[in-house]
Amino acid sequence: SAASDVYKRQTETVPLHATSDCGLPVRYYVKEGPAEVEGTNLRLTRIPPRTKFPVKVTVVAWQYGLAGRVQTAEPVERSFYIVRE
Repeated sequence: SAASDVYKRQTETVPLHATSDCGLPVRYYVKEGPAEVEGTNLRLTRIPPRTKFPVKVTVVAWQYGLAGRVQTAEPVERSFYIVRE
């Protein structure tokens, strides 16, 4: 999850921290907002001119299970806002 609920527009990356109780890798994807996942970081992308602030970004963490051994985890969503200044 994000360390804060609000980031300034100049922010370039936000670290992503999620763990699985069983030690399997956790992956991420962007559900909404101007961002993309790069490994365990979220890189905020260009915000178009005339965009209304604050801008919401939602990231989902997910983890596959192992057939017959570990159940797939429920996806977890976290959101934060990008503010103008």
